Amino acid sequence: MLSIEEACDIAFSNPECACMVVQHGSRIIGASSLDASQNAANHLLTGPSILHEYRSRGIGSALLFSSLDFLKDAGVLRAVGCARNQSVAARFVYPKFGGALVAPVLKLDTSTDAVAA
Repeated sequence: MLSIEEACDIAFSNPECACMVVQHGSRIIGASSLDASQNAANHLLTGPSILHEYRSRGIGSALLFSSLDFLKDAGVLRAVGCARNQSVAARFVYPKFGGALVAPVLKLDTSTDAVAA
């Protein structure tokens, strides 16, 4: 499992990766780092990340939709992402787009699962 810092390093150094941001005025309130490689173990490197005060407004869902649309246009047939077990994203956001538990990620912290959308 990659840390968010490692995922961002990959996203900004790999030509098959992209980063989307959501702005409110001049403030960046959300981001999503993506890996459009067909064989990527995790296409949604950071998942849709939204500042706490902007959550529950549909912004995360819209960012995930745009992220999945980008991956589809890049030829990714099945997107894979990782989320903490029982997190808001795993319980509410990913299922809106057909996301389902694929397999637990084996590491010391067993509270993270892989999901596919």
